[in-house]
Amino acid sequence: MYFQLFYHGSIVPERVPAELIDALSLLPHTVTLTVVGYETIGSRGYGDQLRARATQLCISERVEFHGAMDRSRSLELCRKHDLGLSLLAIPEGDPNMPTMIGASNKPFDYLSCGLPLLVSDLPDWQEAFVQRGFAVPCNITDPASIAAAIRQFLNDPARTVAMGEAGRRQILDDWNYEKQFEPVLRILNSHKTMPAVALNTTSGT
Repeated sequence: MYFQLFYHGSIVPERVPAELIDALSLLPHTVTLTVVGYETIGSRGYGDQLRARATQLCISERVEFHGAMDRSRSLELCRKHDLGLSLLAIPEGDPNMPTMIGASNKPFDYLSCGLPLLVSDLPDWQEAFVQRGFAVPCNITDPASIAAAIRQFLNDPARTVAMGEAGRRQILDDWNYEKQFEPVLRILNSHKTMPAVALNTTSGT
């Protein structure tokens, strides 16, 4: 039985590190990788570099690249996989990347499809996903660390399924727009029922 890794998004070194391909070569042949997305202007040709690396390591048949696709098709494909990859490198001196957890849709998309996560070993990601039992962390600059993290899922299929289901329930019960915007809606609706206040437009003498 195959164990299928899934990534969607921009195909750049910070999200799909070459070390991921190296890690794949350290794992059983039943572990495969699907990449859905697009190269940015600054990463033109990076997909070919990853393909060349996979060919060099004799694992090209285990790595499949798709172009960009609409959200519904991407999520449909995601549901057929086993593990979502939400990896992030932090370039030195970049003030924006450490706060990417608040702007990245990937982990929430994967969890909504019932996939557990492989994430970077970063404090915010540890708190949000690892400590809640939805993810396993790794050092994305170290192929051995990535492979060891993936083996945790391989070696315990029941736990892998449970992690994905727990994440899916979290999305349904709390991490969704309806739930998160409830306080805002209550404030907006309360203003609708407030009595109008008459304004004194006359000037006194």
